[in-house]
Amino acid sequence: MSEPEAGQGRSSISGGGGRYTGDTQGARAPQTRNTLGIVALVVGVVGILFNVLFTLVQAVVVGQGMYELLATFGVAHSVLAIVIALATIALGIVALLRPGAPRGAAGAGTALGAASLVTVLTGFLYSGVIAATGF
Repeated sequence: MSEPEAGQGRSSISGGGGRYTGDTQGARAPQTRNTLGIVALVVGVVGILFNVLFTLVQAVVVGQGMYELLATFGVAHSVLAIVIALATIALGIVALLRPGAPRGAAGAGTALGAASLVTVLTGFLYSGVIAATGF
Protein backbone atom coordinates (compact mmCIF):
# COMPACT_ATOMS: atom_id res chain seq x y z
CA MET A 1 0.00 0.00 0.00
CA SER A 2 1.46 3.40 -0.91
CA GLU A 3 1.68 6.32 1.47
CA PRO A 4 -0.82 9.14 0.96
CA GLU A 5 0.37 12.14 -0.95
CA ALA A 6 0.54 15.57 0.61
CA GLY A 7 -2.93 17.04 1.06
CA GLN A 8 -4.67 13.69 1.32
CA GLY A 9 -6.13 12.80 4.65
CA ARG A 10 -5.75 9.20 5.73
CA SER A 11 -6.37 7.79 9.13
CA SER A 12 -5.67 4.38 10.47
CA ILE A 13 -7.07 2.60 13.43
CA SER A 14 -5.60 -0.66 14.45
CA GLY A 15 -6.78 -3.04 17.05
CA GLY A 16 -8.76 -6.20 17.35
CA GLY A 17 -6.43 -8.04 15.01
CA GLY A 18 -7.28 -5.96 11.96
CA ARG A 19 -6.35 -2.63 10.54
CA TYR A 20 -8.73 -0.01 9.17
CA THR A 21 -7.48 2.72 6.93
CA GLY A 22 -10.06 5.22 5.76
CA ASP A 23 -10.13 8.52 3.99
CA THR A 24 -11.05 11.34 6.38
CA GLN A 25 -10.68 14.30 4.05
CA GLY A 26 -14.00 15.86 3.19
CA ALA A 27 -15.85 13.63 5.62
CA ARG A 28 -18.02 15.51 8.08
CA ALA A 29 -19.16 14.11 11.35
CA PRO A 30 -22.91 13.63 11.37
CA GLN A 31 -24.84 16.30 13.21
CA THR A 32 -25.65 14.89 16.61
CA ARG A 33 -27.60 17.81 18.04
CA ASN A 34 -30.58 19.83 16.89
CA THR A 35 -30.35 22.95 19.03
CA LEU A 36 -33.57 24.41 17.67
CA GLY A 37 -35.36 21.16 18.48
CA ILE A 38 -34.03 21.29 22.04
CA VAL A 39 -35.23 24.89 22.35
CA ALA A 40 -38.69 23.81 21.11
CA LEU A 41 -38.76 21.06 23.73
CA VAL A 42 -37.72 23.42 26.53
CA VAL A 43 -40.29 26.05 25.52
CA GLY A 44 -42.95 23.30 25.35
CA VAL A 45 -42.09 22.12 28.86
CA VAL A 46 -42.17 25.73 30.10
CA GLY A 47 -45.64 26.08 28.53
CA ILE A 48 -46.91 22.98 30.29
CA LEU A 49 -45.45 24.16 33.62
CA PHE A 50 -47.08 27.56 33.05
CA ASN A 51 -50.45 25.83 32.58
CA VAL A 52 -49.97 23.83 35.78
CA LEU A 53 -48.99 26.98 37.69
CA PHE A 54 -52.08 28.78 36.41
CA THR A 55 -54.28 25.91 37.58
CA LEU A 56 -52.81 26.24 41.08
CA VAL A 57 -53.27 30.04 41.06
CA GLN A 58 -56.86 29.57 39.89
CA ALA A 59 -57.53 27.20 42.80
CA VAL A 60 -56.14 29.75 45.28
CA VAL A 61 -58.20 32.58 43.76
CA VAL A 62 -61.40 30.51 43.96
CA GLY A 63 -60.53 29.35 47.48
CA GLN A 64 -60.11 32.94 48.64
CA GLY A 65 -63.42 33.94 47.03
CA MET A 66 -61.79 36.48 44.68
CA TYR A 67 -64.01 35.65 41.73
CA GLU A 68 -63.52 39.02 40.04
CA LEU A 69 -59.83 38.20 39.59
CA LEU A 70 -60.66 34.86 38.00
CA ALA A 71 -61.64 36.42 34.67
CA THR A 72 -58.49 38.59 34.63
CA PHE A 73 -56.26 35.60 35.34
CA GLY A 74 -58.16 33.57 32.75
CA VAL A 75 -57.63 36.09 29.95
CA ALA A 76 -53.96 36.63 30.84
CA HIS A 77 -53.36 32.88 31.01
CA SER A 78 -55.10 32.24 27.70
CA VAL A 79 -53.15 34.91 25.82
CA LEU A 80 -49.79 33.82 27.24
CA ALA A 81 -50.54 30.13 26.75
CA ILE A 82 -51.48 30.69 23.10
CA VAL A 83 -48.30 32.70 22.45
CA ILE A 84 -46.12 30.04 24.10
CA ALA A 85 -47.91 27.21 22.29
CA LEU A 86 -47.62 28.86 18.87
CA ALA A 87 -43.94 29.69 19.48
CA THR A 88 -43.30 26.07 20.47
CA ILE A 89 -45.09 24.72 17.40
CA ALA A 90 -43.23 27.13 15.09
CA LEU A 91 -39.83 26.28 16.59
CA GLY A 92 -40.59 22.57 16.44
CA ILE A 93 -41.71 22.63 12.81
CA VAL A 94 -38.66 24.62 11.73
CA ALA A 95 -36.41 22.19 13.63
CA LEU A 96 -38.18 19.19 12.06
CA LEU A 97 -37.61 20.60 8.58
CA ARG A 98 -33.83 20.88 9.03
CA PRO A 99 -32.25 18.20 6.83
CA GLY A 100 -30.08 15.67 8.59
CA ALA A 101 -30.88 16.93 12.08
CA PRO A 102 -32.21 14.63 14.79
CA ARG A 103 -35.95 14.93 15.16
CA GLY A 104 -36.73 13.56 18.63
CA ALA A 105 -36.64 16.76 20.68
CA ALA A 106 -38.24 18.78 17.87
CA GLY A 107 -41.11 16.31 17.58
CA ALA A 108 -41.64 16.23 21.33
CA GLY A 109 -41.60 20.03 21.52
CA THR A 110 -44.09 20.30 18.66
CA ALA A 111 -46.37 17.79 20.37
CA LEU A 112 -46.21 19.68 23.67
CA GLY A 113 -47.03 22.94 21.90
CA ALA A 114 -49.96 21.34 20.10
CA ALA A 115 -51.24 19.83 23.36
CA SER A 116 -51.06 23.23 25.06
CA LEU A 117 -52.91 24.87 22.18
CA VAL A 118 -55.63 22.22 22.23
CA THR A 119 -55.97 22.67 26.00
CA VAL A 120 -56.46 26.43 25.69
CA LEU A 121 -58.91 26.08 22.81
CA THR A 122 -60.84 23.45 24.78
CA GLY A 123 -61.02 25.91 27.68
CA PHE A 124 -62.52 28.51 25.34
CA LEU A 125 -65.05 25.96 24.11
CA TYR A 126 -65.92 24.99 27.69
CA SER A 127 -66.43 28.64 28.66
CA GLY A 128 -68.63 29.18 25.61
CA VAL A 129 -70.80 26.17 26.43
CA ILE A 130 -71.18 27.31 30.04
CA ALA A 131 -72.11 30.84 28.93
CA ALA A 132 -74.58 29.53 26.32
CA THR A 133 -76.37 27.22 28.73
CA GLY A 134 -76.69 29.90 31.42
CA PHE A 135 -74.78 28.26 34.27
